[in-house]
Amino acid sequence: MEREGVKKIPGISYIELRGKVFDFKVAYNRNPQSDAIHTYLINLWKEMKAAGFTPNTATVMHDMTEEEKDCHLCFHSEKLALAFGLMNTPEGTPLTITQNLRVCPDCHEPQLYNTCQ
Repeated sequence: MEREGVKKIPGISYIELRGKVFDFKVAYNRNPQSDAIHTYLINLWKEMKAAGFTPNTATVMHDMTEEEKDCHLCFHSEKLALAFGLMNTPEGTPLTITQNLRVCPDCHEPQLYNTCQ
């Protein structure tokens, strides 16, 4: 792709809160709450794994170690948008997240819902 000058469009997830749209990319640090979002996700990721969730690292197409893939999935744009929404709305508020690309299999794999029921 590089040799041919083809560039991949970055995956972006969007969430609307209080009439404003916020966008997130993997390893996104532009949001003023970025540090809090990352801390929130790290804690949530640990809770999910303790409950039996196993990240689907097969979906990561980068040349990385399994640990790096796990970290990459923890900070996926969809998860960043979700954490931001959870942190900034009252409990029980419906959240809608949209993306410019495909749906992440790790975020939407049935295993996640079966484990946490």
